[in-house]
Amino acid sequence: MDTSQARHTGGGLTVRKGGAEFIDRLAPLWLALHAHHRSVQPGFTYFPDDSSWELRRDCYRDSFAVLRPSGRG
Repeated sequence: MDTSQARHTGGGLTVRKGGAEFIDRLAPLWLALHAHHRSVQPGFTYFPDDSSWELRRDCYRDSFAVLRPSGRG
């Protein structure tokens, strides 16, 4: 992994500039947040984990497509 664009922040976080190729790395984070939402609001109806991630991933792909610099595939 290219770390030339990495920036370390407080709290052990690292911010990297990237594109759509990084989206699938967000799955564990999304699923943890999804589980948290279910635990604090148990009365709501939630999508199953797999479906939830598919929907969220599609939202991220749309966002990355909008934010991608012009002139790049």
